[in-house]
Amino acid sequence: MRNWALRTGVRAGVVLGCIIIIMLAANAQKASMAGHEIYRQQALALAKGGLHAAASITGSYLGEVRSLNVGGPASLNELASYSHLVVVGTPMANASRLTPDGQSINIWYRVEIESILKGELSGQRQQIDVLIPGGKVGFPDGTWAQLRTRGFKLPAQGQRHIWFLRKAQSDIVEKQETKDGCMAYEPSRGPLGIYELSSEHSIRPSGNYRSPLALRMAKEKWSVDEFLKAVEKAIAK
Repeated sequence: MRNWALRTGVRAGVVLGCIIIIMLAANAQKASMAGHEIYRQQALALAKGGLHAAASITGSYLGEVRSLNVGGPASLNELASYSHLVVVGTPMANASRLTPDGQSINIWYRVEIESILKGELSGQRQQIDVLIPGGKVGFPDGTWAQLRTRGFKLPAQGQRHIWFLRKAQSDIVEKQETKDGCMAYEPSRGPLGIYELSSEHSIRPSGNYRSPLALRMAKEKWSVDEFLKAVEKAIAK
């Protein structure tokens, strides 16, 4: 009798375990379906009304933006030639702004210039704005949207960098230019255009570490002084 009860209890436990597993699987499937539907709705809203419309579906929107780095330069010479401006500077502040079409976000970095290695700035101004894709913005109705920049190590505030830059797209700058008239630029070739000048490690770009230029730099293991000399040499050619 005792063995029968034991066997019955074991069977009941197995059945209950199977039911729980089935219920968990069903709930997971429902959650997956619900998540897929929300994703579909937000994608449609984004296409029609921008990030604000996408955020209105659930109260928030979290997405990802990839910096364009296809066809990156194989050398510092190529990177310098492609750039309108090359400077040593320090980011002192930043702010996220929605693009004029409402489809994306840029982080605007205010950079204090230490020295200009290539190009020139109008007047006596020693500050520029550098736009990097990504950031987080809030909307008047309390909703918010955030875009994470995959594969891009964002500049550390207060840390010296070398910036290889091109003039920012006019359609973005004309509608969002700062009141104090700072010139706006974008990193040349995405993360390959920004280099933190740190004595704690050899110099490397802010991303795209499998590019020909980044792989070469990994072999060189340049210090800050060595990198500065290499950049000056590349610009002089």
